[in-house]
Amino acid sequence: VEAYSFLARIAVLEKDLDLAIEHLRHILPGVGYNTAQVQIATLQQQQGNIQAAQETLRTARSLAPNDNINFYLAEAELLTKNNQHQDSINTLNIVLDKNPKAFNALYMRAMVYAELQQYDIMERDLRIVIKQQPDNSAALNALGYTLADQNDRLEEATNLIEKAYALSPNDPAIIDSLGWLKYRMGDNETALALLKKAYLLFQDQEIAAHLGELLWITGNKDEAETIWKNGLKTRPDSKVIQETIERLTPSS
Repeated sequence: VEAYSFLARIAVLEKDLDLAIEHLRHILPGVGYNTAQVQIATLQQQQGNIQAAQETLRTARSLAPNDNINFYLAEAELLTKNNQHQDSINTLNIVLDKNPKAFNALYMRAMVYAELQQYDIMERDLRIVIKQQPDNSAALNALGYTLADQNDRLEEATNLIEKAYALSPNDPAIIDSLGWLKYRMGDNETALALLKKAYLLFQDQEIAAHLGELLWITGNKDEAETIWKNGLKTRPDSKVIQETIERLTPSS
């Protein structure tokens, strides 16, 4: 198993995804099988073959039924990345119909609804997760960030994000949320320090968009453009960076 996984990693580094998939297919049901199947599906999705990825995960569900929830979650994640949001929600609903206490599925569904900008349903799902798992920093942060981003209910957003930060002080997504909240509240100095820290930890497109916006607003336009350009090198299709640039920079 380890040998095939190692060979697959080398093939991925060499950008030979077909060979990587071939190596991973040698890993049979048992130790390492579930991870290998999710990796195969991920590689197939990267190749643009979402149907093959779904078929891989469906086959895996039949061969390793004890872990079928993980395969459903993996399929939902692939569908979301492929902008098939309703299909992702339908897949997560299968899990939740079988097990309403599958809070990881509920959290994932909330994130899909967030992408669809159906924030009322997102909040409903996250409230259920937080009620059952009050120390779930990801759920606290997701809800708090959404409230802060909408510039709405900032006091409530502060309570949620600060609790998430107390639970996971080194999580760059949470540091980013706290920085964005401070920006929304007009504390640019604290916001800048937090967003720079988040960006150092993780050069994510959303963090790049936020840091770039604050730099631009505070007059550091060259530095802002550099951050955005670096973000677009990694994610040329980044809607969040593109929308930020279009909103802040005058059209030519």
